[in-house]
Amino acid sequence: MIESLKSLLEKTLVPVLKVGLDPLHAFLDGLPPPVWRISVCLFILMGTVWTFFLSKESVYRGLDSQSRLLDLRIWVGVIVLPYLLIYMFL
Repeated sequence: MIESLKSLLEKTLVPVLKVGLDPLHAFLDGLPPPVWRISVCLFILMGTVWTFFLSKESVYRGLDSQSRLLDLRIWVGVIVLPYLLIYMFL
């Protein structure tokens, strides 16, 4: 079952993705690894910072309480921190 799914994805998805990702891979292969790490970390940080610009109404939608513990913007920052540490130091 898993092998047939893997084969199906390799036949259908890989050719589509290669068109867009091969130029990106060729570009990134010319850069040193610290540049990759920094670019991934900046990308993650941009997404995290973006969450802090969300309105409180959208964050607390459907909740009775507006406690700081329920603020998803803060939790995004907390959850992203280990990923940043992994990308920077491993």
